[in-house]
Amino acid sequence: MSKTVEATYYRGVARESLDHLLTPSKEGTWGSGLYMADDECARNFADGDGLIAELRVRLRRPYYHACKQSDFQDHGELPAIPLVHTVCPGSAAIVDAVIKGGGYYFGGEIETALTGLGHDALIVSYPDRSLEVALYQPAEFTLVGLYAPDRDISDSTNLLPDFTTKHLIQGLSMGEWYALYCNQQEEVCRNAA
Repeated sequence: MSKTVEATYYRGVARESLDHLLTPSKEGTWGSGLYMADDECARNFADGDGLIAELRVRLRRPYYHACKQSDFQDHGELPAIPLVHTVCPGSAAIVDAVIKGGGYYFGGEIETALTGLGHDALIVSYPDRSLEVALYQPAEFTLVGLYAPDRDISDSTNLLPDFTTKHLIQGLSMGEWYALYCNQQEEVCRNAA
C-alpha cells in the first residue's frame, strides 16, 4: 500500500508549448499524464528558452516503479514495457501496437490501469537516482513558482507574481506573457549597457 506523498516537483516546458504548461500529455514514455520531475530533468525539458514550473504536489496513492538499466538495454526507447506487462491487461497487444506504429510513447493505457487500481500518480525512479512523475486526475497540486531554466532555481527570481498580474489584468496567455517578459528583459539589459 502506498503512503501519501507531499513533495515539490518541477515541470519543464519549451517556449513554444508554454500555453500548455499545466495540460496533461496524451502520450509519453510512461503514458498519459501531467509529467513532472526533479529540477535537472525539468531544465532539460525547458529546452533553454522555456520555463520551469515549481509544483507542490500531494499524492494520496502513487504507484512506484523502479526503472532498471536493463529496461533501456532490453527495450531501447521503450523502457516502460516491463511496467506495461505488470499493470496493463492485454499488455502484449498494447506493446505490439506501439512497436508496429513506430512510436516511442504509450497513450492512456498505463494511466487507465493504474487509476483503475486506485493510484493517482506514477513515480518512476531511474538508476542515476533521477525521477519522473506522471500525475493523474484527481491528484492535488499547486503552482508555486515559474523560473527561467538558465540558472539554479534557488538563485532565480520567481516569475509567477509577474505572470499572475499580467494574466489577470491584461488577459495574456502564458506564451504571450513570456514573450513580453523576455522582450522587457532584453530592453533592460540594453539600457543598462
